[in-house]
Amino acid sequence: MTNEGQAIAVYLELKMNKDIKTMLELQSFWSDVLKSSAAAERCKEDILLRRNELREREAEYSELTQTAAKRRKTIKEKEFLLNELDQKIKKLEDRKNLLKTQRETDAVQSELDALKKEDGDLESELISLIDILAQEDERLRAMLQEIESQRAVTGKAIEELEAGIKLNEETAARNRESYDSLLGVLDGAYRPRFDKLLKAKNGKAVGEVTNEICGVCNFKIPSYLASDAVHESNVVICTNCGSYIYRLE
Repeated sequence: MTNEGQAIAVYLELKMNKDIKTMLELQSFWSDVLKSSAAAERCKEDILLRRNELREREAEYSELTQTAAKRRKTIKEKEFLLNELDQKIKKLEDRKNLLKTQRETDAVQSELDALKKEDGDLESELISLIDILAQEDERLRAMLQEIESQRAVTGKAIEELEAGIKLNEETAARNRESYDSLLGVLDGAYRPRFDKLLKAKNGKAVGEVTNEICGVCNFKIPSYLASDAVHESNVVICTNCGSYIYRLE
């Protein structure tokens, strides 16, 4: 039994207006409804958070996979260009060996130098791209292992959270049923106001007066109301917040 439930059980043994007692029981049921409902909502939020975290990680993996795929394509294209350059260089070198004049030889050599420079630059670029791709592939392998582990952890956590949602929703339903059943016992003169207050004031519509302070709004009430609130025959309303109040002797 909760602390509040234990307090209610004690109050029910005291000399107190029967409708105030009923209100306290109702308020206890409604408090449990709110607590269980809030716990279920927290579970739902946690599930959503965990799923979003996993989706974000999977999206990051997918993005890196696409980047690596584009880099792999770029490498193939540059390898093709490098092969073409090597063939051009070989043809020019073969042609150079057949030339007879220095002028022709110098012209071909100049062209060869330009192509070899381009070939060297392209080869250096390829080496750099291959190194980057290797790093990306390594990162992808590590990410995939992390994601698979996260999926397992997330799946287990969601199962437990879903069980928590079911349990809390069932508890809230039972307390709501108890509340609805007991509400019919409350005097019809107080019932609509009490129900409205309870559902509009964060689950509290009746409170104990202590030292002339309302237990709902914490405002000081007139002394005569504090005196009236102790009588078993009276149902008193706080002049500040409109909640029902009682005072123990």
